[in-house]
Amino acid sequence: MIVFLKENWAVIAQAPWVFVASLVIFGGGGYALGRYMLSEKVGNLESRLAARDDQILRLKEQIGTPLDEKDGTGIRHFIVGQLIAKYLAAYPDSSPRMKMGLEHPPVEWINAALKELEEDWRVKNDKQGGYDIYDLPRWG
Repeated sequence: MIVFLKENWAVIAQAPWVFVASLVIFGGGGYALGRYMLSEKVGNLESRLAARDDQILRLKEQIGTPLDEKDGTGIRHFIVGQLIAKYLAAYPDSSPRMKMGLEHPPVEWINAALKELEEDWRVKNDKQGGYDIYDLPRWG
């Protein structure tokens, strides 16, 4: 740019207002073109975000949250998770496998805690090393 001004200074000095006007026209045109292209890009990104938000809402409606389940198993799993955390806090010398979630606290301890909470369901060991949740038999 400096070399251009040096080489053409004689012409610029003879008609400075033409040079300034051309700078304003070309600079303003470039600025306007840049703003237009940027606004188009931003609009495209905003529409993609809106579509993604709609997709997320649809998926949330399809999946639902575990705490919204009609049979209450989501809430029960939540309670069991809280009891596992309580067991680990009460017994900090638990096995490393239990701390990593590969083993679970004894079923007897979980069921005793459920009894203290006056819950009408209990857990038993399943074949994969986790818990199955079952309702207590109702006599009556």
